[in-house]
Amino acid sequence: MNKIKLSIPKLKKEPGEEDDDTKEPDIKEKAPPQKKIPRNPEYVAAVNVCLGALGTGTVMGWTNNIMFKLQNGALHGMKLSEDQVSWSASFMAIGAMLVCIPTGVLLDTIGRKPTVLIASIPFYIGWACIIFAKFPAMLYAGRFFCGFAGASFCVSAPLYTSEIAERDIRGRLGAFFQLFYTLGMLYAVFFGWAFPIILFNYACAIVPLVFAFLFLLQPESPAYNMRRQRPDKAARNMARLRHKDHDCTGELERMQNRLAPNLVEEKFMTAFKNRKSVKKATWVCMMLTFFQQWSGVSGVLFYSNRLFTLAGAGLYIPEHWTVILQSCFQVLGATFVMGTVDRFGRKPLLIFSSSMMALSSASLGVFFSLMRQDNDDEYVSRIAFFPIISCIVFVVGYSMGMGPIPWLLPTELFPPHIKATGCSIIGVFSWFLLWLISR
Repeated sequence: MNKIKLSIPKLKKEPGEEDDDTKEPDIKEKAPPQKKIPRNPEYVAAVNVCLGALGTGTVMGWTNNIMFKLQNGALHGMKLSEDQVSWSASFMAIGAMLVCIPTGVLLDTIGRKPTVLIASIPFYIGWACIIFAKFPAMLYAGRFFCGFAGASFCVSAPLYTSEIAERDIRGRLGAFFQLFYTLGMLYAVFFGWAFPIILFNYACAIVPLVFAFLFLLQPESPAYNMRRQRPDKAARNMARLRHKDHDCTGELERMQNRLAPNLVEEKFMTAFKNRKSVKKATWVCMMLTFFQQWSGVSGVLFYSNRLFTLAGAGLYIPEHWTVILQSCFQVLGATFVMGTVDRFGRKPLLIFSSSMMALSSASLGVFFSLMRQDNDDEYVSRIAFFPIISCIVFVVGYSMGMGPIPWLLPTELFPPHIKATGCSIIGVFSWFLLWLISR
C-alpha cells in the first residue's frame, strides 16, 4: 500500500539542521507569549455526540422511579410483576450485547459519523414500542431496541470524542460521556416521577431526535478520513474542529505517522497474538470492566427506589426524592472528574473512586445485617438515613472514576487501526456482565 502523501511540512529534523533544543536562547529576540487558542469547536462536537449518551442514560434510569407505576398498571392498564420489571432490564442488556461487534464493523467501514447517526434509529423503534406497549412482550421488545441503541453509543461516542480531541484535553472531553449519561439518568428519574408514564415515555423519545438533528452538523472524524487515505478531507474536517488560528499541519502529520501503511490492514486477533502491548491493553480494559460491573452499580442505579423502600428511608425523605437527590450527586461527581482526569491522571482517580465505592458498599451491608438481626424497629428507624448516605457516596465515587474511565481507556490504549474493534469487544464484555447481574 502506498503511503499517503500530505503537502504539509515535515516535523523531523533535516540532515545538517541544528537541534533547536541545544541552541542557546537569544535573550534579545525573546518570543512573546503565545496567545491561547479557543477550543470551542471541539467542545461543541463532543457535547453533540454525547447527547447520545443522554439518551442512553434515560434508558438506564427508566425503571428507577416508575417501578411502582408499572406494577400498578399505569402503562395502558398492564400490571407488571417485580420479575417482569427485572426482565425489562435483562432484555435491554441482551440488545446491548448483540450490537457491539456490528457497531465496531460499521465504525471501520462506513465511518464514525454515519454509524453514530444510524445508532439513533433503534431508539425511535424502541421508544415507539414502549409508548404503545399493551402487553409485556412489546415492552421487552422496546427495551431490547433501546439497549441496542444505547450500547452502540457506548462504543461509538467515546471513540469519536477521543479522535477529535487534542491530546491535552482528551480526558476532559472523554469524561463528557459519563456526564451526559448521568444527566440522562437524572432526566429519567425526575420526569418519571413528575409526569404520567405515557408523557414520560414521550419525553424520553425526544432526546434521540434532538441528538440526530444537531449531530448532522458535525464533521467526520479526521482520523477515520486519514485511515481511508483521504488526507484532503481529513484536513478539511480537522479545520472545522479547530479554531481558525490553529495550525493543523503538525497534528495531521502525526496522525498519518501513527497509521503506518503496514498496520492499517492488520486485524485485531493478529495484533492480539503478535503484540504484547495489545494483549496488555485488552486485559487491563477487561479487568476494569469486570470490576466496574461487579461493584454492584447496576443494582444501585436500577433499583435504588426499591432499596430505599426496604430500608425505610421514606421516614426522612420520600423515596422518589431520594432517587432524584442521588442522581443529582451523581452528576456532580461526573462534573468533578471532567476537571481532574487530565490533571491527576486515570490511575489515582480509579483508586480514589473504588475506595469510596468499597466503603459505602460495606456500610450498606452493615445496615442491612443490623436490620435483619435486630428486632428493635425503633432503633432501625433511627438509622434509616444510612442507606441514603451510603448510596449517594457510592454513586459519587462511581462517577468520579469507575464510571467514565473504563469507557475512556480503550480509546487511549488500543492502536488506531484496531481501536474500533477493541472498543466493541470491551463493550460486549461489559454488557454481558450487566446481563448476568440484572438477572
